[in-house]
Amino acid sequence: MRLTVSFVALVTLTACAPTTPTTTPVPRAPTTVSASFDKTWKAAIDEFTALDIRLKTIDKASGVLATDPMVVFRAPTDYADCGNDMLGQRVRPGGAAYNVVVTGDSTSSTVHISVAWALTIAKKGAPPCVSTGVWEDAIEHEIQAKAEGRTRRQ
Repeated sequence: MRLTVSFVALVTLTACAPTTPTTTPVPRAPTTVSASFDKTWKAAIDEFTALDIRLKTIDKASGVLATDPMVVFRAPTDYADCGNDMLGQRVRPGGAAYNVVVTGDSTSSTVHISVAWALTIAKKGAPPCVSTGVWEDAIEHEIQAKAEGRTRRQ
């Protein structure tokens, strides 16, 4: 009887754990911006501020903006592949660390965002999720529009 209870508990716990991501990471090219480095840099900081994402690193000389890992709420499942739950539904990411690199000169620039999505930031060694690039692409285009003096967000 004890063996049966232990077996049922093990099966239940295993079934609750999400499967591993099936998406293969694909490198993304940076977004080209028809604006100076300074305009793109400012637009990137403004966009992260508007999204209430707190930047830990703001290093203009290297063009790097970065955050610590943070909890994310209600991130759509199309932002990252974190595996599936026991019902086959995609699992939402629960944490993220954001990294932005802006390069350029006085006439043109690029912006490249990468997000390290995770199931949680509370557990060390939690399996990482695989970014789909959807969030990164959307925010890069918002930054591009702001830097170029266009309005994109409705």
